[in-house]
Amino acid sequence: MAGARSEIVEVELPDGTRILAEVTVPAQSDVGARPRLFHAEALGGQISSVSSWILSHVREGLPDRPSQISVEFGLKLGVKSGQLVSILAEGTGEASVVVKLDWPLASADPAVPAS
Repeated sequence: MAGARSEIVEVELPDGTRILAEVTVPAQSDVGARPRLFHAEALGGQISSVSSWILSHVREGLPDRPSQISVEFGLKLGVKSGQLVSILAEGTGEASVVVKLDWPLASADPAVPAS
């Protein structure tokens, strides 16, 4: 976010646990207009949506489905219009999403199972 700053806010997890989290807020935002406590519940849908989007594109784009798919992505927390939001973030400075696909090895000997 251009012209943004970081702040520490209190976030309540779905089980009621409260944690402190660093969030990015617009530089011109009014601190008094934001809630004192944010709820992480809204982030679940955002994380599910990103995961589903990646998974559907992997499935549609490959002729042979992999036996295992792993997806890693970094999220920063931000505040937009007084609500806690997730921001897809760069974890390594090179990529913000890492997708790992595994296929079983085909064995030349039918008696040896693929691992």
